[in-house]
Amino acid sequence: MKKHKASAVRNDTIGLLKNSALPLSIENLLQLLQIIHPKTAFSTVYRIMKDLEAEKLVLRVDWSERGSKYEWGQRRHHHHITCTVCGETRDVDDTVVSFNLDHVTATTGFTFRDHYLELEGICANCHERTA
Repeated sequence: MKKHKASAVRNDTIGLLKNSALPLSIENLLQLLQIIHPKTAFSTVYRIMKDLEAEKLVLRVDWSERGSKYEWGQRRHHHHITCTVCGETRDVDDTVVSFNLDHVTATTGFTFRDHYLELEGICANCHERTA
């Protein structure tokens, strides 16, 4: 694996990901980084994210209709639920959805390398507004 120099943009990207409660797209990261590094280019952030992903420091969350977002890879395993009206996203733990990987393995015969659940619905605020 190639060694990366610790640039200010790379370090601030890592800081943003570590401190974000939600996954961030490359576009989100670019907007935040341009506040402190105005000349930052999309290609720079893209390259940093690809490098961090290859180093297994970040995880890419692929949402079919919302594209890819990234989050710090050292967080506990979790999934996400997203409101289809306003886009609010929250973390959801396996235990909340009663997900048991051992049970899935026992009933399907599959050996898993990784897993994630993509949950969508309408948040309480949007539900109240549409009711």
